[in-house]
Amino acid sequence: MRHLTSILLFLPACLWAQVLEYTWPNTPCVQMIHCDTGCTACNVPEASGALLVGSNLSGVGVEICPRPTVPGDNALDIVGWPWSPSIDHRVVISGMSLIPGELDSILIVHGADPDGPQRVQVSLSLNGGAPVELGDMSTSADQELVFTGLGSLAPAEGQAFGTFQLTFRAYQGNGGAWSLDAVRVVMGPVNSATAVPEWERTIGRTGGPGHDLLGRDLAPSSAGLHVGPGRVVLMP
Repeated sequence: MRHLTSILLFLPACLWAQVLEYTWPNTPCVQMIHCDTGCTACNVPEASGALLVGSNLSGVGVEICPRPTVPGDNALDIVGWPWSPSIDHRVVISGMSLIPGELDSILIVHGADPDGPQRVQVSLSLNGGAPVELGDMSTSADQELVFTGLGSLAPAEGQAFGTFQLTFRAYQGNGGAWSLDAVRVVMGPVNSATAVPEWERTIGRTGGPGHDLLGRDLAPSSAGLHVGPGRVVLMP
């Protein structure tokens, strides 16, 4: 039983950290980006765990074309940007967290052609809320941006999961491309003292009898390993 207790205590650490990486390799997958140049890229993120799920990148009012950078890897050249930032011209990456967590960091590797956009706005929306601008930066070749301490991913009222939406709006160009080479999203554990009650309240968990591993109702004092409402309980 002591070994089982150790395993249960170790389980939360196994679930963190959750990482999504967008690198757009040229390997076949279920969602591909195609270009009339003949280049293709996989538009599915690589995930280090199963609790943070990412969508494919999508564009509105722009054209996206993969460009090989090294063998097997691509950047995305994105054209069609206006002189002033516009919601009608944007690139979006979205995701959801299956359990509450903290959005620890977002890393972005980007650049621009000499005649491409001179600036890019990056904004973030959490849990269906209003977008918050993370930055409005100048662009240059192979520039790396890192944003940290971005807030909690937890379901808002009426939602089942916490969500994020990352939006890019490049502008002030002369027809050239803004390039997106990589995006890395990292989620870590949330403070259990404040986040767990919110999570349980949002999804409507209520008190009731525990259950053993076969699903049978148990009294609160029953011995053995059983699952109570919203938690795993180990009884001596």
